[in-house]
Amino acid sequence: MNRQRPFYLLVLAMALFALSACGGSPDTTGTVQVGLTDAAATEESFDNVIVTVTEVWFHTRGSAGPGDAGWIKFPLATPKPVDLAHLTDGQIDNVLNQQVPVGDYGQIRILLAPTEDNNFLAPYNNEVVQGPSSYPLRVPDASHGIALAGTFHVAEAATLRLAIDFNLNNDVVKVARNSATEFILKPRLRYFDLDNTGSITGTVSSPAGVHWFVVKAEQRDASDNVYSVKRFTGVRSDNTFVLSFLKPGSYDIVLRGRGVETVIIRGVPVVRGANTPILSSGAIAIPSGTDFYPNTTVSPTGAWVNFYQTLDNRMTGRTEYPYEIRYRHLNPFTGSFFSNIALSNGPIHFGAYAAGNAISFQSITPKEWTGGNAGFMAIADAVNFRRTPCDNGKFDNTSAGPVFSGRMPVGYGTDAIASGTIFSRNRLRTTAVTMTLDNVMLFITHGGMVVDTLFPTATQGPMGWSMMIDGSGRMQNPTYTTMSLPGGFPAAVYGIDGLGWTASPAAFAAGIPGIADLRNGNDTAADFTMRKIF
Repeated sequence: MNRQRPFYLLVLAMALFALSACGGSPDTTGTVQVGLTDAAATEESFDNVIVTVTEVWFHTRGSAGPGDAGWIKFPLATPKPVDLAHLTDGQIDNVLNQQVPVGDYGQIRILLAPTEDNNFLAPYNNEVVQGPSSYPLRVPDASHGIALAGTFHVAEAATLRLAIDFNLNNDVVKVARNSATEFILKPRLRYFDLDNTGSITGTVSSPAGVHWFVVKAEQRDASDNVYSVKRFTGVRSDNTFVLSFLKPGSYDIVLRGRGVETVIIRGVPVVRGANTPILSSGAIAIPSGTDFYPNTTVSPTGAWVNFYQTLDNRMTGRTEYPYEIRYRHLNPFTGSFFSNIALSNGPIHFGAYAAGNAISFQSITPKEWTGGNAGFMAIADAVNFRRTPCDNGKFDNTSAGPVFSGRMPVGYGTDAIASGTIFSRNRLRTTAVTMTLDNVMLFITHGGMVVDTLFPTATQGPMGWSMMIDGSGRMQNPTYTTMSLPGGFPAAVYGIDGLGWTASPAAFAAGIPGIADLRNGNDTAADFTMRKIF
């Protein structure tokens, strides 16, 4: 332990200097505790989802890129594996308890170990376990961290307790690479101040069978025309649920599942430090129903799709806005869902919270239904792109799914392009070497989230690296060019990473991530390196 102290003092000294330069106080500190938590998974049955945390960073600016100055970095003395699948119902696994300079902060980054080696955990540093099988959980651009923007204050001699919320239900995305199952982490993380939250609890009764329930706490922000999910959870084996870490306020609760109809309960209050039971006794009845199974395709491939339904204001007596009923990430390899998504054919059963007393429900046909056919509004979203409704705004259960024509427009700044050279790990060798990969998938990330992908070998054939014949020891290396990305604004900094593989003889390569800085337009030198693993 004492051997770590000089290194810690150096890190803290650098942090104090950096914060002083950004307007904070270099003379005083407070304590920041950071823990990880998760909502229960309902799309897949996970025995374990393990990530290995290596560092936690802080910055005063929410728009700071990973290579910018001013980061306060705390490498963990020993990387910590955390099993997210077992952190439900408000459980937390702490990863950091650290003195941090007093001041206002705008961003946290949490860094995970690269999945591709097993320096800390075998067989993978980040993995999904289902029954007897372990699968790699890929973390594109792991070395630049997963970003969480949002302001918080560190006060002198005080302790700030933060919980970073992962989301296995949405952010662990199933893919098939080389005909084998893998998972990719596409994290949209948020964090909570544990000393300023409350909870909501309830019990459901439903028809026999497995319904994969999801319970969502939603609010409509003043500037939004839709309700957004602030926290969600699953239903436990005893039919109870806990929505934890909710900021004080009023929430509408959306309960949905497969083979059942959707229930919405309006106006459930949350009080700091307290729990609100939806019913003092008894259970919320979930009616049986049927589903239909659409799919879709979106560009960029890092997008996700929200499915909304709107209550009929003629029955509720007030202005209504769409509720998020379902949500799913696209498979970044294809731009489509890995499997069709289940959407309800039934009406919404709506009632108002009654201070723990029995709730009177009414059956309401959503406004998105057309001609008696069950319908939804579908909106695609992606990091830094503009939210885009499907071509006709809505679709019904007579179609294959919502259609999104063309690439989503940028949401910030202007169109920009990243391009560069894909170096090989062997580029400085003086003996003749070659590396050929039949398949290469490139990831463009922002704050740890996949924004788009390129699959150049799908159209150009195998990609190769070879020694130049001029005796210089240089390599001939392939290049790449992205499609248009949002650029020209302060946070337009992207990670460039990749995977490569050949089936026979077996070969696998992983990227050493690079950075594409599009804050001032195109970046034509966004290089990175592919290294052969086996």
